[in-house]
Amino acid sequence: MVGEGALRERQSGLDNAALTQVLNDYYKTFSTLNLDAIYPYFHTPALIVGPVGVFAIANPEDLATVFGPAIADLRSRGTAAASLRRRASSS
Repeated sequence: MVGEGALRERQSGLDNAALTQVLNDYYKTFSTLNLDAIYPYFHTPALIVGPVGVFAIANPEDLATVFGPAIADLRSRGTAAASLRRRASSS
């Protein structure tokens, strides 16, 4: 029989692995700079909180309004790569 703590640790590891995979997939998709490909990663309605304010996302058009300028800026600079770097855990 697996102890409760060991079971929790095993589930946490699986959750972390799944989360890391979703984030890697998102970064890879974002690197395409294709808003239609990015939209499925958002549950709508959603709120985006950033340095310039808070934005409501209810549909793909809203996503384009929020992310469109950033995507255009990345394209103009020839930037299209994003990756996830993991920091060492302190626990």
